[in-house]
Amino acid sequence: MKLKVLIFSGLALAVFSCRNEPDPKETQSAQDTLPSRFSQLSSLFAPTNDDTLYVHSAWDINSSYKFFGKPMDSAHIFMLPYNYGTLFNWNKDFGACLSFPLDSSHTALLSRVPGEYVSSALSLFVFDKKKDSITLALDVADCMGDAGEAMDHSSCLFRDKDKNLMILTYYWSSYDHTVNDTADHKVDHWHNYYLSKLSSDKLDTLSKDSAEIVGRYPRIIKKLYDRLKP
Repeated sequence: MKLKVLIFSGLALAVFSCRNEPDPKETQSAQDTLPSRFSQLSSLFAPTNDDTLYVHSAWDINSSYKFFGKPMDSAHIFMLPYNYGTLFNWNKDFGACLSFPLDSSHTALLSRVPGEYVSSALSLFVFDKKKDSITLALDVADCMGDAGEAMDHSSCLFRDKDKNLMILTYYWSSYDHTVNDTADHKVDHWHNYYLSKLSSDKLDTLSKDSAEIVGRYPRIIKKLYDRLKP
């Protein structure tokens, strides 16, 4: 009798376990219905087909700023690389600006992100659609000033003859000596240029020779410089 009870109990337990074990097909189907990170993020960004794009920061960040962007909530922000998510707080917001394809698998997302004091910086995120994740983040513009020091950098994003995305960045900085010595009216200025190529999710620095870059791209340099000129 005891043996029959044990056998019956074992069969009942096996049947119960089978009924409660999830069907692999149902699990896969549920996963397939979840929205991808790419679809959630890309819907915020305005697509652009411009072959040349000048991006710059601003000393006064408000809704009239060209790259203010659409507000990103915490769910969107925590899809960004970890170090960006840690910057999100009550006085540092994020804005979704522009998007454009790099190739069939990668899309660039231009975003306004927190800088030193306010959300004045612009970052270019590369989204890999196959991995459904951001695989590269680039700083392309920002400005700040404090205690006599000031800096501003802006970039021009353009395609070369082979349709590669090129990034030419102009770094300007200055130091006002009167902060520490009212009799010293000297103001130092520095101008530096960098040229890089972005292929999929790989960035290659092509040149740090400012003189060579200025000679090759005078029109781009003039536009980048004119925005900062007093």
